[in-house]
Order: sequence, then structure tokens, then C-alpha cells
Amino acid sequence: MKKLMATLMAAMLVMAMAVPAFGAVTTPSAEQKGTPGIVRRADKNGTLQDYLIFDASGTEKDADDTLKLVLTPYSKKDSALPEIKDILTKAKAKLDAASTVADLTKDAEAAAQKAGASVSDLGVSEFFDASFVRNGDTYVPFADVASSVKVSFETSLSASDPVVVLVSCDGDTWEVLDEAKVADGGLNVVLDKFCAVAIATEVQGTSGSGTSPQTGDMTTGIIVSIALVAALALCIGGSILVDRKHA
Repeated sequence: MKKLMATLMAAMLVMAMAVPAFGAVTTPSAEQKGTPGIVRRADKNGTLQDYLIFDASGTEKDADDTLKLVLTPYSKKDSALPEIKDILTKAKAKLDAASTVADLTKDAEAAAQKAGASVSDLGVSEFFDASFVRNGDTYVPFADVASSVKVSFETSLSASDPVVVLVSCDGDTWEVLDEAKVADGGLNVVLDKFCAVAIATEVQGTSGSGTSPQTGDMTTGIIVSIALVAALALCIGGSILVDRKHA
């Protein structure tokens, strides 16, 4: 009986230690929070805009007042336009399948090093879709509007914080944005397409060095751990009762 109990305890401990590894690359807050705000920048005419649009030659174009840059968080996907919901759903599945940011694209490791961090210490803290919408109800393809767009997202990050920004337009292939920098109170990016956006940085409450992308909902881990302990207690209690009856 003692050998059986020892075996059961060892199995339970192994399973409990494995629980934290069940998480995905996205942090719980990235799935549940809203989108970041936009820091408005002056266009060529000195008018504050949510975004600046440029043609293929790099010349800034005039703003289109009928066109709005819409940021949609994953938590609001079900009420979004069909095109936006589709890309968010596909992109989220890819994030869930990744254990580290490096699993999303081979360029992530070099981007993390350039930002001054290890890719294993990065987690996706912001996840949303960025799209053009005309008159509030019509999805407009990026290529129909501009060759590139400059946007500045509100952020609590400082210029010294490592940050890697990734985009996915098909929900499967992820790319690192070359131009992404925290400055002047915002995270400034240059986009040549609009789709799902993932902002990765060092996140808290993780294993290893204190930061890691494997930070899925830890509530599930706690529940599983409690269940394992309870199961072990029942096994031990049942064994004691059986031994007493046989005594």
C-alpha cells in the first residue's frame, strides 16, 4: 500500500507541475481587454488625425473623412464586421497553438534581440484587429486606401521597454513590423497592411526569469491543481479506511 501511495503522489506532483505549461502565447488580459487608444498626430496640413496615409512614393495623402480606422479587440469580435471577425478568429487560433512568440514567425527571435530581450520572455499583451471602415458599416481593403499608414497607439511602455509588433492578415502567417518604436507618448508603427495586430513585450506573473509568453489563464491551472490535491487526499483516505476494515 505504501508503494501505491508513493506512486500516486509522484504522478500527482508531475501533473501539477505540468499545469503552468498549458498556457498559450497570449496573456489573459490581451484576450479580455479593449483596444489601445490612438495618439493623434498632425498631418501635412497641421490637422490632428488618427492615422497618416502615404502612397507608393512615400508622399502623404489627404485624409478621407468618410474613412475610419477601427480597432477591434478579440473580446468584441462577435459584434464586428464579418471580415474582422474572421481574421480575429483565425489569428487567435494561431496564437493559442504557439507556446512562444518564436513559434509565430522565425523573425521574432531577431526582433526580440534587437529590442533588447529574449524571445522566451515575451508575451502578447495586446491583441486586436486594425481595419479601415467607411461610413461605419463597410469594410475597405487596405490596398484601396494607401501603400502605408502611420499610426501611434497609446501605451504604458517606455522607450526602454522591449516591444515587438506582429501582424497577420490570413490568420496563419505572422510578420514582424520593422518600424515600431515607443516615442512621444505612443507606440509608433508603420503598416503596409491592416489585419490582426499582436503587441508582444515582457509580461509579469510568469515562470523562468520572471517573464515568459506561457501565460495562459492561470485560474485554470489553480483549479486543476486543487482537483489533483483533492483526488490524492481521497485516494489516501480511501486506502486508510480499507486498511482499517481489513485490520
